[in-house]
Amino acid sequence: MAWPNALALAHLEASGQLTPEFKKVAIERTRMGYQRVLSFQSRDGGFALFCGGPSEPYLTAFGLAMLADIDRAIGGVDSGVLSRAREYLRRTQRADGSWQGDPTITAYVAWGIVGDEGSKGPLRAALGYLAREVSFFANRPYALGLYAGALAASGDPGAASSIDRLVPLSRLEGESRAWRGEEITLTHAYSDAATVEATALAALALSGARRAEASEARVWLLSARGPGGLWYSTQGTVLALKALLAEPAGGSRLEAPREVEFLLDGKRIGGATLEPGKEEVLRFADLSAAFADPGRRTLEIASEGHDLPPVTVQLVTRYNVPWGKEPEAAAGALDLEVRYDRTELAPGETVRAWATVRHGGDQPTGMVLARLPVPPGFAPSPDTARTLDALPHVERVDLEPGWVTVYLDHLDAGEKIDLAFALVARRRGQVAVKAAEVWEYYAPASRAETQATAFVVR
Repeated sequence: MAWPNALALAHLEASGQLTPEFKKVAIERTRMGYQRVLSFQSRDGGFALFCGGPSEPYLTAFGLAMLADIDRAIGGVDSGVLSRAREYLRRTQRADGSWQGDPTITAYVAWGIVGDEGSKGPLRAALGYLAREVSFFANRPYALGLYAGALAASGDPGAASSIDRLVPLSRLEGESRAWRGEEITLTHAYSDAATVEATALAALALSGARRAEASEARVWLLSARGPGGLWYSTQGTVLALKALLAEPAGGSRLEAPREVEFLLDGKRIGGATLEPGKEEVLRFADLSAAFADPGRRTLEIASEGHDLPPVTVQLVTRYNVPWGKEPEAAAGALDLEVRYDRTELAPGETVRAWATVRHGGDQPTGMVLARLPVPPGFAPSPDTARTLDALPHVERVDLEPGWVTVYLDHLDAGEKIDLAFALVARRRGQVAVKAAEVWEYYAPASRAETQATAFVVR
């Protein structure tokens, strides 16, 4: 999450809201993320989806755009990394100005390099190619948002006509405007996750052209974030943050700061201040103490006067499930079962495990993540990563404290896959295994989890 951290850090510092404590943590996490990003640059200078994978032009543009924001936030980005990425894009750009002969990929690369001083030549060639392929973008809001955003950010006079074609593809509901994700995006998002990307790209293009519809798109983005405050994926979160932090096209809708109160059953339990020019900045309030007692409650958002802009409110609840209780069924067609060959063993002995992931839907999934727990006092066997990596659909395996995470590129309709792994007991004790879980990366509501399990090591 280096990119979202960099965006948040730069915004808070520029707006004078950055505390020394948060700055220290944010810089440390951004630096850690930056080091991880470097591992995705291949020898040819391009960036890949996974470490050691093949380079892709759109991922290289993704990397350049990310590194530019990281450099603005904390500095210290290696200029050699940027030069190698630029050279890769120059080598792979075709004579007609495209990358891979694909308007969507070319639009993404143009959008990603539009602010890069070392990429002005490739950008001009790309925009020339896209102008000749403009008919491709009809009824493709995601691709058109990329193209219009690149035009607007570069000051191209063709931006106005592209944005005029973009606005009718949206759906306006009250103060909220969204562009439905009918296409699978280059970062493999679909459905609601694709809608986030398409709407955020449209908001950025509209902001660059100073169009009032940008504020309506931001209202929708605020309503679409998940319980953790993020938007489905790293790319969705980055685009949404960029859109929300863009300068409001119509200026501030407040003339002076306004106080907003949170009332529970008519009693004040908190509040927030809305400042001119910062109405769309997210504000968080912990109301858990007020909701400690069970029963039906009424929560109100109140403010004096009539000039208050539309307010989007999201109420998030968290709770614990008692040990041994069957997990609640989640939406979606994924199912997960984990079996162990034994639950009692001695130090140094191995327990073998099988995680069976089933997809019961009638359409293929996008990327699927399976998180398999490693109990305290245990370690994955040395061949775990190699064994799992050899299975069909497995793109990547991460071994981290407490977890084995497996990335599956997709699952076909009705498909089942068995993920076999082994755990070695290191010390005696009675330990609990956390629940295993599986979910679609770009549709996290489609998920499943198992019950917790207990192990005894004598």
